[in-house]
Order: sequence, then C-alpha cells, then structure tokens
Amino acid sequence: MSEEKKGTRKAAGWKFEFPQVRNGLKVKTRLLIRHWDPGNPAFDPPTLREYVNKINEYRGDDLEALLSLLPAIGVLVDSIPWTLPIFEALYLHCEERQFFDAKQRTAALQAPDVFSRIVWWVAYLEQSEKDGKSCPKTLPSLESHERPLAALLGVIARRYPAILTRAASDKRQLELSLESLGCHGLVNSSKGLIRIEDASKHEMSRKEDKLKSNINELKEITEKSNENKASPSSASHQRQMQLKLSEISVRLQHNEGVEKLLAEATSNNHLTSLLRIARKRVASDRLLVGLFNAFKRAAPTNFQIDSTDPVIAEIIVIFNAAYEKLLHIASYQDYDSGCSNESGSEPGTTATPNSSDSIQISTAISSTSLASESGEMRRVHEYPIRNYHNPNPDDTLRLRLHIDHLKNELTNAKAQVEHLMKNSVERHSERLWPEPDYPEATSYYNCSSQEDVRALIQRFSDLFDKDKGDLMATLNCLPEFRGSEELQMKTILSVAVLTYRSVLESVLMRLNKIFDVIEEGEEKKENEEANMLEVALYRHMYRRAKSQHGMSNAKEVTTQIWHTLYDFPSLKTCTRFNRFVLECVDVCWDLVAGIDGRYPRMRIEYEATLFDSEKHTRFEASDPSRTQIRSVLWPGLRDQNTNRVLLKAVVLT
Repeated sequence: MSEEKKGTRKAAGWKFEFPQVRNGLKVKTRLLIRHWDPGNPAFDPPTLREYVNKINEYRGDDLEALLSLLPAIGVLVDSIPWTLPIFEALYLHCEERQFFDAKQRTAALQAPDVFSRIVWWVAYLEQSEKDGKSCPKTLPSLESHERPLAALLGVIARRYPAILTRAASDKRQLELSLESLGCHGLVNSSKGLIRIEDASKHEMSRKEDKLKSNINELKEITEKSNENKASPSSASHQRQMQLKLSEISVRLQHNEGVEKLLAEATSNNHLTSLLRIARKRVASDRLLVGLFNAFKRAAPTNFQIDSTDPVIAEIIVIFNAAYEKLLHIASYQDYDSGCSNESGSEPGTTATPNSSDSIQISTAISSTSLASESGEMRRVHEYPIRNYHNPNPDDTLRLRLHIDHLKNELTNAKAQVEHLMKNSVERHSERLWPEPDYPEATSYYNCSSQEDVRALIQRFSDLFDKDKGDLMATLNCLPEFRGSEELQMKTILSVAVLTYRSVLESVLMRLNKIFDVIEEGEEKKENEEANMLEVALYRHMYRRAKSQHGMSNAKEVTTQIWHTLYDFPSLKTCTRFNRFVLECVDVCWDLVAGIDGRYPRMRIEYEATLFDSEKHTRFEASDPSRTQIRSVLWPGLRDQNTNRVLLKAVVLT
C-alpha cells in the first residue's frame, strides 16, 4: 500500500478496501482472512523448473552466490505457496552442503518468515472449508503442493526444531483460549443459577447484615465490660501479673468472643469464590483480546484479517486447524502436550497476560523470535531419506548426530519423569475438588483450603515419620516391649487404627440417632437440605470435640484402646504414649469430620497384600524386589468422596 493511501485512510477515518481484482475479474468475498495478488513476477512451471535446476546444479560453498541465482528471498517468501518447489530444493541443497552450520547463513534463508507465510496460507484455505460457502480460489490448494511442503517442513524440523516446538506451544495456547470461552456461564448460589453480578450483590448484602450483627454483639460485650467497671488501667502489665485463675477464665471467654466475631468479619468463602471466578474471567478475556490483536498486527504481506469486530472463536479455530495440519505433515509429536511446564504456570493452565499486548504467537507472527519456552523439550524428526533428491554418504553422519540428539533428549525426559514422581503427593493434593464455576458450586463453600488439607495430611504423616523414633525408644524401656521392634511398630499402628475407628463410630452413632428422629425411622434422603444439615452436624461435633468439652470423647477413645491393649498395663502410666494417643485423637477428628466440619473427609487404608506403587511406599528395611507385603506400618489416606489417594501407606515388603 502506498504512503498516500495510508495517509488518506487515517485522515478520512474510512476503511480502505483492498482491490479484489485478479486476472481482470472482480471478486466478491466474505472471508475472514483475505489475500490479494501483489503483482509479483509469475512463477509458472517452466520458471520454477529453471530455478530448481539452478539450485541442484550449484556446487559452490558460498550461500550468497547461490541466492544470487534466484529472485530476492523476500520476493520468494511473498510468493508462497507458488514458490514452495524452490524453497524445497533450496533447503534440501543447503542441508546437503551443510550451509546450516553457520548462523549467518541460516538467517539468510528466513525460515521463520517462510513458516509464518505457510501458516497464513493454510489458515486462509481452512476458512473456506469451515464456512461451507464457495470462496474465490486466489491461492492454490494444499494438496497441489503437499509434496514440496512435506519435504520443506522435514528440513525445518531437523534444522529449525524450535520453530515447530513453538508452533506446538502456540497450538496449545489457542486450544486453551478456545476452552476459556466457556467459563462465562451462570454461577450457582443459594438462589440458584444466576449472573455473577447478581450473586455478588446477594453475597455482599448477606455480608453487610452479618457485620451489623457482629457490631451489635461487640456492643453487648462492651456494655458488660463497663458494668464490671473495668478501667483501661486494669490492662496494665503489672495488674495482669496479679490476675487470679477465675479472672483469667473470664478474660478467656471475653477474648474468645472477640476472636469469633473478628474471624466472621474477615472471612467469607462465598465472596472469595466469586472473586476467583471473576479473576478467571478477566484473564480469559484479556487472553482472547490479546490473541486477536497479535494476529492482526502479524499478518504477512498481502494477508489481512478483514474485520475489526470478528467472532473471535472463528479465528482461533482457523489457525488451530492450520497448526494441526502443518504439524501432522511434519510428523511432529508434541511430547510436552498436557505436561506442566517449569515456567511457573500451574498444571492444565496457561500464563495470564498482564495486558492484551503481551500475547505472542511466535511462529505465525514473529519472524525473529525462535527461543523455545523454558521447560519445553526440542524435538527433531528425521524426514525419510527417500525424499532426498541426491542421497549421499553424509546422510550417515546426519543420522548419527540425530541419534546423539535423541540420547540427550532421553536424558532430559528421564529427569522430568523423576521430578514429576518426586512431587506426586503434592500434585495429588493440589486439586481435591472442582472449581466453583459449575452447577454443584454450593458444595465448594463447605471445602477447606488446599493449604489446610496439605497441612492435615502432613500432620498425620508426621505421627509416624517424626514421632516413631522417640515413641519406639520410650516403648523399648517398658518391660512388655523391650527388644521387640515388631511389637512396638504394631502397637503404634494399632493406636492409629483404633483411634480412627473410635472417632468414626462415635460420629456415625450420633448422626444416625439424629437422622432417625428427623426422618421418623425412614431411610435418609439424599438432597441438598440433608447435606447442609449433615455439614452443620459435623461442624458442631467437630467444634465440641476440639473445645474443653471434647476431653470426654478423648477419654472414650483411650478407654477403648486400654480395653484392646489390656496385655500391656504399663502403657497406662507411660506419659509419652498417652500424649501420642491424644495427638492421634486430635488428627482423627480432622480426618473423620473434616477440618471444622468441611470437606474433604478422609478415610484410612491399612489392609493390603500386594505392593502397589500408586497406594504404597516401601519402608527403608523393605526388599525392593518383592511385591508381597509382610506388614503395614502406617495407614494411607483417601478422599472419602473422590476416592483419590492423598497419602501412601508405609509398608514392609
């Protein structure tokens, strides 16, 4: 386009229409991606054969001299796909003559621009197939140039592996952005499926009412303090040192009330969930706007996205299909697809752009950015030797280099596998329940945070990992256990199992009694009201067990343990063992009732005969060659609802 036309377009504010003329005929089109003939020199079959013969006959070692026999490389790029036979012969000849070994020579071949042009050509053809309408064929079909295209992509895969690696990365980003279009539906609330702004207004109103109630309770607490004539000077350090036990108890009740009110005022799971959904939607829209702007700016010469307000999904689908076809023709296998990268993004997510201008689709847009993203492995795919025009002994050397490259990649793959296996426990606990943007979102509000769940799993694991040595040393001093490590280990396991069973039986007994009264002897019905009541009951029992009144339940548990371990009377007077029992009781309440009655609730697993790496981990004294389990030393944990393994059981094989 001339500078005069550009200035007219900006000054007048109207959209310049590119001339739709080819061979003297006006063409009407409704295509999203448009292409016009720039009037470059015609590359008819005789001309193409002439240039291909010049390339094949050249035997010099100077790439510049070879390129001087051809039209300017920029003209050849702008004339793709007609010039694909020339690029096929040129790239194969350069590979044969080892011109790719010099960076300066490699840059002169403009491989990124070549691949970008091919992507837009294939995308242009794809839109014709997607609309189902007849479109003017200003560019030749893919089938007519598939053979030279396959050979050219084979060289690019071998000599420019980063280009295809980034193409696969761009394809994954397009797929993720297409999926993100579906995260803007209605959200669930106590009023049913509603818009997010209505849900936010409803939850904020509830929050406001709750804050007013908290303020009234604080006023009552303040009035009681004034009735006791407690002056501010009574809080001095000297007077606090002289408080009696009864006064400290009164102060404890006062501070507990204030703590409860402050906790209610500063936390709201409903609003936190809505904020998470809103942030997800903002990131999604930024990504979509950024993708469109990036494609719009990056259109090669003679191509244009012919709409300022298109259906964004159409662009994504068209370019995604173009990438898929080219990667298939190049026989590229995306080994990194579905794997978490090391660049800081979580598994199954994409990096969130800070602005719409931060999106980069490298291979279809940038002609200079070739650096592959961190954490992604480069793949080299050898094109079959039969596609070379002139096979020679250098093929053997190239194959050896290719094998060395594959060995290095295998080493990197093994390192990645070891890293993933090492962090498998963290990944399992990373996502214990769905995000709140789905119909059953109300259950999310009764879920503990991932940090709290991980901390609980670690507490249960530490009862064995950290307390085992100290506990076994204490038991070894008792006459019944002296010198018997097996008996000591079995006793530790028995305490964990008996404690869990006792807490579980206590909880289920209370729940069954309550539901028997409510349902009047009928079978319990599974509905939202019953689930909400069950959560409330779990929370009530949990808080009661954790308060000072919960000691009665701990006594019930210890009584059952003494009844089972009646052969070991010395345990009753062992302070360290009794403390271990109380620690097990405290943790088991979190497992059975959930943290503060919230999901997830967990169950223990301590019975197995054959080793399973997904469920078990071997104790240090195990025989790694055996699969028969001799004994279970510490139970594993499973999510009661999803049956997901949260902690592997420690076994001896």
